[in-house]
Amino acid sequence: VYWERDDQRALMTLGALPPPAGALVVRSDDGARAIAAYSDADRRPHDLHLVRVGDRWWISGYTFEYDPDVVERRDECAAGAVLARLDFEWGLPDNRSRGVRPGFVKSISDLDPYRGLRSAVIRGEDPSATLDVFDGFNSGLSAHPYRGKRIRLTAVVRSERARRAAIWMRIDGADHPIAFDNMDPRPIVGTTGWRTYSVVLDVAPNAEQIVFGALLSGSGTVWVDDMVVEVVGLDVPSTALVVQP
Repeated sequence: VYWERDDQRALMTLGALPPPAGALVVRSDDGARAIAAYSDADRRPHDLHLVRVGDRWWISGYTFEYDPDVVERRDECAAGAVLARLDFEWGLPDNRSRGVRPGFVKSISDLDPYRGLRSAVIRGEDPSATLDVFDGFNSGLSAHPYRGKRIRLTAVVRSERARRAAIWMRIDGADHPIAFDNMDPRPIVGTTGWRTYSVVLDVAPNAEQIVFGALLSGSGTVWVDDMVVEVVGLDVPSTALVVQP
């Protein structure tokens, strides 16, 4: 077994075949335990992705052991199951967030985070920029395990003189978007303290990818923290602005 850490995603990948029964248990020096969940939706079908409860990833002092008496009982498709969590302690989510449009700065800040030590920041430095000029960051995951489910993106956001900011989520099919919400009727405007915002979409039976992130249009500054994608019940209303078969 080998492991590697991706600084942008705070993800540890175990290059090993899934055990025939039970689970691979990971123990750290601080006494925490995690169960490595097998995913067949990734490019390399024999990878195991470490899932650890909590908002910290410690990369030293791990030992890997197979325990046939431990069974992974987490239902990844049940209401309340977390698909993705971004706390920005290790940076912006992935390579797609590294490009910066002129007039914008994207970074990680330790100034008054909502939780932990850091939050993501998007800053528009051109006061004359129009609302059709925007930048942000995004991440994504396979939609296959969650087809037929309703999912919610939640994030805690604060702003300073923001012309227009939002969190957003999109469900993509093989060649076109299926569902989308960028908070267009309810944007984050002006100066606000930390507030929780959410976007809710249905994952269609033909969905291929779930993409989510945050953006700032025009000028101002927006801080984003504690971004979570989770499965919710059908009693939670959808906020979709665009739905296509």
